[in-house]
Amino acid sequence: MNSSGAMSHRISEFFTSDPCAPFRTQGWRGCVLDRDLYSIARMPRTLWEALVDSAAPEHVFICGLFAGSFDQREISSDWSDLQQFMLKPTNYSPQYLLFDLSQRWAILADQDVTTLGAELSLRNDIDAALARSEESLLKLTLHSFPESDIAGPSGTYVRKVVGI
Repeated sequence: MNSSGAMSHRISEFFTSDPCAPFRTQGWRGCVLDRDLYSIARMPRTLWEALVDSAAPEHVFICGLFAGSFDQREISSDWSDLQQFMLKPTNYSPQYLLFDLSQRWAILADQDVTTLGAELSLRNDIDAALARSEESLLKLTLHSFPESDIAGPSGTYVRKVVGI
């Protein structure tokens, strides 16, 4: 399998290409972000910290096409370590996949959006953690994609990810 095929296969363990059913596991929900609104990590720090507080991984796996070759690497779940990883030019990938050993959640950051998916109980814990900073997965999504943008057929993916 070539590098692109290996990356696609790994992504397909968590995500589908069907906008009406974006997650491989039924019942997953999350948020969709315009990746260009955020730092090198393609998501806000508050979201990452809420995820780490809720799922409690010490390490996460990151898959990407680093220097054109598929690779899966293990890094600390600390926000600054994630950013440092992303800042290294040899770690650049046009898309990446993040998850932990539990596989109860995954983040796919592609050329356009960053999508977080998690099993429902974990998603609720993430929302509770975000609420401490007056945020929610829905608010983060609507910051990137206002309701008027997701009302029509082109907003199906966003609505299905968020569960609205």
